[in-house]
Amino acid sequence: MKKIIFINIFFLLNYSMQVFSIDMPFFYKGARPMALGDAFTSVADDENAVSYNPAGLTDISENKITITGRIFSYDFLNENYTNNCVGFTLVYARSFGIQIFYNLLGDKILLSQEKIFLYEGIKITSAFAHSINDTFGVGLNGNVIVQTGKAGGVEFDIGFIYKINKYLKTGLALKNFINSGNFLIIDDVGDVRITSYPFFFNIGISATPFKFFLISFEIKNILETESFFTDKDMEGEKSITFKRSFHLGSEFNFLENFFVMTGLEAREDIPYLKFPYIYKMRYNMSYGLGYNFQFIRINISVANDFREVSNVKNPWQIYLSITGNY
Repeated sequence: MKKIIFINIFFLLNYSMQVFSIDMPFFYKGARPMALGDAFTSVADDENAVSYNPAGLTDISENKITITGRIFSYDFLNENYTNNCVGFTLVYARSFGIQIFYNLLGDKILLSQEKIFLYEGIKITSAFAHSINDTFGVGLNGNVIVQTGKAGGVEFDIGFIYKINKYLKTGLALKNFINSGNFLIIDDVGDVRITSYPFFFNIGISATPFKFFLISFEIKNILETESFFTDKDMEGEKSITFKRSFHLGSEFNFLENFFVMTGLEAREDIPYLKFPYIYKMRYNMSYGLGYNFQFIRINISVANDFREVSNVKNPWQIYLSITGNY
């Protein structure tokens, strides 16, 4: 059997105000999915399928080993916020994948090293997939999440991939359809809260009308589910509603080895968790470049939702991935 080693070094260099209060603790977002506007549930044709849609593993024809990392750090109002991550992914062609990630999230007062509020987290994901036939695949993943303090738990996702024809493919992911536990969320100014796992229903469709062109559209959290704060010392609002979001991405392949990607995400977000009933519309733009050279693929992408906090504008996020196969 041909041995294939896949090495992916992924750095997220992000010196921004961008902390999504509605993000689930998936810890990892890949350079390519982010370049596609996070519209990846129906694409799911690489190692990112382990988290986005496990059914996509049925489209992966190579065994892969992935090392990933994320650097997220910025200063704001005499505080330093961080959200760093390192991880490891193993994919066995068409059937199995596992991810292990370590996350460090929180802030510290720059004027006093004694005031440090950092939260550690570990996420372990095992994913399995099976092809029912040439057009239909199903996958399941289980996630164990442990975070500092009261947060952590177990949740399961189920995903489906259906190939309508050789040009069209649909994907569906039920995130946290079985769950037990809580997780940490953080807002624009670094306030951290604990909430129960919500159920997300994501659906997408992707098309390759030409061999060199991919376009993908996705709606996440169609049902706009509600989750409950579990902070014992919390007063006022007891719940938070996660709004649906819309994602559009495209990838263009030219000169055989080069790829250009672009994406757009539109969503309602909560800037301040002290007011969980006040939402703000945000649009996240992303762009990416990819290059294939023999057994190496390099992806670089940038993203920005152009938010502004206390007159500080959100700079571009930068993602980089280097992939090797043989």
